[in-house]
Amino acid sequence: MNAKTVDLYKTVLEAAWEDSVNASEFRLLERLRLKLEITRRDHRIIELQLGKLPSERGALHTAKEVNEANGHLERMGLVLRARLKDEHIYCVPDELAIPLRQLLKIELQTPAYLNLLKNVQVSTMKSALEASNQLFTGAREFLASRLIDSYKSPKAVLKLVEDDQLRAWARNLSLPNSDSSKDALIRRIVSFTIRRPLRRSGKVFRGRSNWWGST
Repeated sequence: MNAKTVDLYKTVLEAAWEDSVNASEFRLLERLRLKLEITRRDHRIIELQLGKLPSERGALHTAKEVNEANGHLERMGLVLRARLKDEHIYCVPDELAIPLRQLLKIELQTPAYLNLLKNVQVSTMKSALEASNQLFTGAREFLASRLIDSYKSPKAVLKLVEDDQLRAWARNLSLPNSDSSKDALIRRIVSFTIRRPLRRSGKVFRGRSNWWGST
């Protein structure tokens, strides 16, 4: 990123943090972040440099703070806490997950996005990052993590895939592809990836509350 851009954003962010960030300041910061093409990952790095990450005091959140936040979300009916053998998981119903993903511009869960990117060439991932002003080189895993952390739309990545490759991909998934436009193919592939069950510890998870884990 351009050093002047980072300095400008850091100055505004630092001023907002002087008395905690309220809702209006958050909306303004979000508009500025998007305007300056600063990714959420880079935003977090800047907050870390300012000593405001992971928490406002720069320290890790305590177990009490995490439990209080989770309890607040549960009371609001936004998440459901469930026990799976020796661990707790937090589930979000589909009815809430879809609008939440749209609001946060997260089209796919991290595991699903990673599965999608396994079918995308490294050169295409590089081009997608370059289109967002992120000039990175590295292994497939590193480039994939940068795409996910920067909230790069999977549809924008697939736009860079050749038409014949998309059609072959759709055929392999048994999706209609013969008379479809490129945009239609991309929507079908992404929709298929959203619906595809995720595996964890050898088990397949299906059902209404299936949007859980890292995003």
